[in-house]
Amino acid sequence: MDSNWIKMPNWRFIAFIIIAMFALPMYSMDIISLANQIGVISKSLGSFLKLSAFVGAMGGFFIHSLVCIIPVRCNARLATKLKNAGVYPERWSLILLLQTA
Repeated sequence: MDSNWIKMPNWRFIAFIIIAMFALPMYSMDIISLANQIGVISKSLGSFLKLSAFVGAMGGFFIHSLVCIIPVRCNARLATKLKNAGVYPERWSLILLLQTA
């Protein structure tokens, strides 16, 4: 599987983390409102649904952030290696293209 992480700019991954920070809690609002409606009939089931929505939102954000931070870290490590090798930034794109070919 070719992920093309090297060709993608880092700002995309950082933007996805920021979007997930706001989007995932918004998704959980629906589940929490459903839990409130169910909580009128069954308190224990409503509480369980609220807890699972909270854990799911936090877990989803953690997993999404982890998946997005891996390419940022790999690109930073590769840039450091190229800089330590004395390769100037204007030549990085050529090296990265040759590496992925």
